[in-house]
Amino acid sequence: IGTPGKSNAFEISKRLGLPYEILNNAKNLIGDDTKNINKILAEIEEDKKEIEDKNKEIESYKREIAKIRNELKEKSKRLDQKEEDILRQAEDKANSILDKANKRSQDMLKEAKKMRNANTSDIDRSLNNIRNKYKEGRIEREGEGLYTKESKNAPESLKVGDTVLIAGLNEKAEVIEAPDKKGNIKVQMGILKMDSNIKNVSKIKGDNQTEKNIRKVYNTKKAMHISPTLDLRGQRYDEAMRNLDKYLDDAMLAGLSKAKIIHGKGTGALIKGVGEILEGDKRIEDYRFGDDKEGGYGVTIVKFG
Repeated sequence: IGTPGKSNAFEISKRLGLPYEILNNAKNLIGDDTKNINKILAEIEEDKKEIEDKNKEIESYKREIAKIRNELKEKSKRLDQKEEDILRQAEDKANSILDKANKRSQDMLKEAKKMRNANTSDIDRSLNNIRNKYKEGRIEREGEGLYTKESKNAPESLKVGDTVLIAGLNEKAEVIEAPDKKGNIKVQMGILKMDSNIKNVSKIKGDNQTEKNIRKVYNTKKAMHISPTLDLRGQRYDEAMRNLDKYLDDAMLAGLSKAKIIHGKGTGALIKGVGEILEGDKRIEDYRFGDDKEGGYGVTIVKFG
């Protein structure tokens, strides 16, 4: 079936018992053309078998190549992961050394402030410089692949404005760039913008728009009644710290980007207290002493995150 074949009339006749003399006489009557055709057909059959064998061999090579390619991909992934792990460990080690050095320096300067005849202004200046250097030197991880992993409930599609939960981080984020052909997206998590992939997130129900509008109106009204300046001078230490903490809450709710905390120079107790509260407060993006026009070391300028 599919290709012509030579006639088997003589073989069949021989098996059926036709006398040899008749078969031999019939073969002699066959012309050269018929013999040549039979020969060509036999050669075609042999070529066909050889091609089929070669095809089988080629398919075997293809499977072997695909296997090697997959093994190389897996090996490359493992090497990339190993490299990332080494970098992560190095970054963690560097941050750990920096954290210890920063804490030790801060503790030494704070102890120095307690000494008699200590120059609190110079010490506060040094503390502020150390904080700034610490923030500049610390390695912050950003972007895709450092904290994310594949989501079990990855959505089929996303649009700008959708709220998602980032796998591995377990944090909510808003989609600010829709997926491209490869599924890559950009999300915003608080003040942080980061790249991710649709496979690394799960879609969740966003905040109720009415509640958002209510909060927006509330914050706008609150902003109209809150001053960008807080004066702590003349207050007892405990009272000043309570008022500062409450003020930071109100300022964040009101949407202030900056605030001015007036604590004066005095004995340095208020300066120290204000610095300790601001240092560990996640609401604060940055803070610094005022310049000459803003009030110098008697004032701290706060920038909200």
